[in-house]
Formats: sequence, structure tokens, C-alpha cells
Amino acid sequence: MKINKKGVVMNDPMPEEIAELLGRLIKNNEILGQKLIALTFVCAYILKEQCMTSGTPLVTLTRLEGELGGISEAIALQFATGSSDPKSNTGEITRLIESILIQANDAVTRAIERE
Repeated sequence: MKINKKGVVMNDPMPEEIAELLGRLIKNNEILGQKLIALTFVCAYILKEQCMTSGTPLVTLTRLEGELGGISEAIALQFATGSSDPKSNTGEITRLIESILIQANDAVTRAIERE
């Protein structure tokens, strides 16, 4: 590969090994992303069902949100102590839990409106 100062110019083809590794990396990341999305929806569904079986779904959801928020902070702190980049682990875990809670909140709200 040659790099021109005005931009990147690729004169040589990419080695097959690198192309294969990049392809596998992309595929693995896509699979992981799909699993995280599925996990988010499953967790949100379980939270919704738990809330709807209680006599006070919104109160139960609020309590569960608080508990899960505390758990996510504890998990993030645990990862932060064992990582060279604690902010990235903390942020990813927090975003995942927030996504689950947003989905659960929407599901509970829609279920209450339907009743």
C-alpha cells in the first residue's frame, strides 16, 4: 500500500489473510450486536411482565429502574477497576442498562394504556 500525502491511495491489493480477518471481525461484531439487541428486548419483556403482574406497574417499574441502575453502576465500577480504559466499559454497560430500561418503560406504558 502506498500512502499519498494528499489522501490515501491503495496501489497494492489487500493481502488475503487481512481481508479474511477483517471479514470475520465484521461478522463477529454483527452477531454480537444482534445478541445484545435480543438481550435488550428479552430483559425489557421480563421487566414488563413483572411490572404488569404487580398491582402497581408504574411503582414497580420505578423500583426496578432504581435497583437496575444501582446494579449497572456496581458492574461498571467492577469493570473499571480491571480495565486499562475504565470509561469505555462503564459507558457501554450503562448504555446497555439504559436501553433495557427505556424499552421496559415503553412496554409498560403501552400495556397500561391498552388496559
